[in-house]
Amino acid sequence: MSDKYFTDKKISICALIVSIISIGVSTIFSIRSCNVENKLHKLHIDPTLDYYLVRSNDKKALEFYLKNKSPISVVNLSVSHKSFDFDSKLNKYVVERPAASSIFDSPGQNWIFKAKVDPNEQIGEKEYQIIARFNFYEGKIDLIVAAIFEITFYRESDMKLFNNKAIFFFDGERIYSYQNALNLEHLKQPIEQLSEFENKMLNFRKDTERQTSGSRLYQKAE
Repeated sequence: MSDKYFTDKKISICALIVSIISIGVSTIFSIRSCNVENKLHKLHIDPTLDYYLVRSNDKKALEFYLKNKSPISVVNLSVSHKSFDFDSKLNKYVVERPAASSIFDSPGQNWIFKAKVDPNEQIGEKEYQIIARFNFYEGKIDLIVAAIFEITFYRESDMKLFNNKAIFFFDGERIYSYQNALNLEHLKQPIEQLSEFENKMLNFRKDTERQTSGSRLYQKAE
């Protein structure tokens, strides 16, 4: 065979090697580019949390759980909790009850606080007061409790603030999410009156705080 044949063959092999290297480099850059794009995309995802309220196995408490369903972490997650008692015989809410303190890992007055909740991580806390009230009032009043959980957390990438609210109803036998309760006749009035009563209690607390602050200022002036 001629020298030209071997020369052409060497050139073809070199061209093939160069082509393979080029494809490899291009693939690596494409993968890196996709990874960067995915990371940038994740930075702007709004976190999604799921909320659950269930009865404990020993039937002595309600257990509130939340789970981070998003692919990014959330930080400084806090949960405040309160409940309203609805008297079905009087057909109205009769009292607001703040949660008993059960703070852990918390820099402030929170029912639950967690510095960081990673993707797919679940945290929870038990609430004993509601079951205790049903046991105390058994046979005395027809009670329905609206349990309200206000959740605050931040997106880790840019500390964007998120506020969520989870509402459940408990009639002593079953727990209903707000959405499920909308279709039930015996929960119609508790749902319709909830917003008005909550605002009423909020305004009452504000008035009390203003009166207390005014009293302190008066005492200081004296």
